[in-house]
Amino acid sequence: MIEARVASLEADVKNIRENVGDMKIALREAGKDLTDLKVSQATLTERISHLPTKSYIGWWISGGLTVAVAALTVLSRLGWLVAATPK
Repeated sequence: MIEARVASLEADVKNIRENVGDMKIALREAGKDLTDLKVSQATLTERISHLPTKSYIGWWISGGLTVAVAALTVLSRLGWLVAATPK
């Protein structure tokens, strides 16, 4: 009776050892994946840091519109934008 219990416990301990071994392997693989993820995140952060910001784009658009309006105003003052009269 005790021998059966001991045999059952030994089988359970063997199963636990196998499961712990599998967990160690899974943790090693997860560590490698985490390292790859850190490298990918650093690469992405570096790429994003070189992109223009919204304010930078806004200033260029505002500047371009200002130049266009100023050019049209000057051209109209010089009479170069006068509509042609039909004959």
